[in-house]
Amino acid sequence: MDCNEAALGVGLLRDERMWIDPSDIDILRILFLGDDCTTKEHYDRIVRQYERRHGDRYYSIFSARPGGICVVRTLCMPFSKFLPDNFDIADFAARHGLDPAKTQSAFRRLSGEREVYHGCRGIRLFSIRPDLARLWLRTVLGALARANADGAGVKVRFLLATLTLPDEASRFIVTLEEVASSIFGSVKAAPIEGAATMLETGGAFICLESILRQRGHELGMVGGLIGSNDFTTACLNMNRSDAPRHLIPGYVEQGFFASSPFTHVQVSVVGRAMHEALQRSTRLALEADQQFIWGLAGELTTDWHSVQWLARFLAPAGLTYLSTSPETIIAALLASAATRYQRPEISRAA
Repeated sequence: MDCNEAALGVGLLRDERMWIDPSDIDILRILFLGDDCTTKEHYDRIVRQYERRHGDRYYSIFSARPGGICVVRTLCMPFSKFLPDNFDIADFAARHGLDPAKTQSAFRRLSGEREVYHGCRGIRLFSIRPDLARLWLRTVLGALARANADGAGVKVRFLLATLTLPDEASRFIVTLEEVASSIFGSVKAAPIEGAATMLETGGAFICLESILRQRGHELGMVGGLIGSNDFTTACLNMNRSDAPRHLIPGYVEQGFFASSPFTHVQVSVVGRAMHEALQRSTRLALEADQQFIWGLAGELTTDWHSVQWLARFLAPAGLTYLSTSPETIIAALLASAATRYQRPEISRAA
C-alpha cells in the first residue's frame, strides 16, 4: 500500500500524558495552587523547574523529528486528577515549604470538581490563568527552538482543548504571538502554523465560523480536530462515564443504536453534526480564501467500520486526517484505503 510519508506526523500530542513522575506532578500542583501559597523566590524556583523538566520532555519529542507537523494540545487534565478531594494538602504544604493556611484555602477553591470531562481544563484553564498559558507556551516554544537549532525542522500547530467561545481563541492567539516573538525574534520567524480548535463542545459547534475567523497580527486559526468522545457526548447529552453502563445497553437492546456511539460512529446525529461542521468550514474557507485543516481523534479512529464511514463521507467534506494510537495506525490506514475499492468515485478523498 502506497503511503504519503510527508503527510504523517503527530496528530495529537497530549501534554497531560507526560505527567507521570510524582515529583514532577508536585511541581504542577504548586503551579495550580498559585504564587500566593509561598514566597516569590520559591515560586520562581518552581517555575524554572517546570520549564526545565517539561521543556526537556518536549525537546525529546521534537528532536526525534516526528514528521513535518506536530499538533500540540493544551494541558487537558481536570484539577480533580491532580488534586482529588482526599488529597492530604496539609502534608503536601509541609513537604514543599508552602504556607499552610493559604495552601488550604487555595485547595478548597480547586477541589470538589465533579465534571471531569467538561471541567477546568484545556483552554479554560489557560483563560482563567493567563500566567500558566504564558509559562506553557514559553516552555513548548523554547523546546521547539532548541530542537530546530539541532536540525529537527519541526513546525507546531496548537490545539485548544475544550474551546467554547471565540474570545478564548482570540486571547490565546494574542499570547501566542507575544511569546513567539520573544523567543524567535518575530512571529514570522517562528515555526508555528497557527492554532486549531477542538470540536467537542456545543459552543464550538454553534460558533464555529466565529472561532475560525479569529486572527492576530500574523497567526490565526487554521482548522480543528474533532474529539469524537466529547463531541458524541455534546451531541447526545450522554455522559461517557455512566451512559455505557446504564443507558446505552438499553438503547442498543431497543434498537435505537446498533452499538455504543462511543465505539462506533452514530450517523444520524453525531455523524450529521460532524459533516455539517466540515461543510461550514469549507464554505468559510472559500469566502476567506483560506484552507482549514481538520482531523478526528478518539475511540472512533480505532473502529474499522467507523474509519470506513469517515473516509467515505467526511473526507470528501473536508476531513484531512485521523489521529490514532500507534497500535491502531495500520488498521486505520487499511480501513481508509479499503473504501476506494468500495466507492471508486471518492477514491481520491479516501
